[in-house]
Amino acid sequence: MSHLLGDEPRVFAAREETDRDGKDTGRYWAAGAAAVRWVVGAHGQEAEGLRRALADLTGFPGVLVEGNRMVGAIEPELAILVAHPGQREVKATARRILDRVDALYVPDSSAARAARQDPAPLAGERSGSRRWPVWGPQDLDRIGADLRGRES
Repeated sequence: MSHLLGDEPRVFAAREETDRDGKDTGRYWAAGAAAVRWVVGAHGQEAEGLRRALADLTGFPGVLVEGNRMVGAIEPELAILVAHPGQREVKATARRILDRVDALYVPDSSAARAARQDPAPLAGERSGSRRWPVWGPQDLDRIGADLRGRES
């Protein structure tokens, strides 16, 4: 990706640039996204790149922003950290945004239920040191309804 970096962040918007198999942007299209933006920037360019991408999306009722560096560059209405129980190490970028995280999402239902007792280790924290709501696949409909309620 270093060949894409420059003096300013770049925002890719065309579907042919962003709809790629095996990439997050391709998964968003496959899931039914109305529009997808891919922001590429060096450290320190996140906020400007995100500002440019969001300017393209002003007519949309909700925008999903993915990426630890992006969460660190803005004040999101809701920040969710995806936590995998089998993951041995938590990325440094994820650790830096823990104070902004509102909830953890665990993609395995039984692991999500178990993590509700003590979610801190899933985020690389000492057991008992942090409390977050823990959501799993069984909570997606409720989360979606809550987010739609925020639009009104």
